[in-house]
Amino acid sequence: MRMRVLITGADGFIGNNLQLHLAERKDVQVVCFTRHHDLAQ
Repeated sequence: MRMRVLITGADGFIGNNLQLHLAERKDVQVVCFTRHHDLAQ
């Protein structure tokens, strides 16, 4: 079973590094959210 992780602020320093670190793991699906995303979608 894959764990899904939502990273808010994925463009920032911590969010970007967390995204890169978690991308190495096969058991984690990373979903990124930034201020440029539209909530209406």
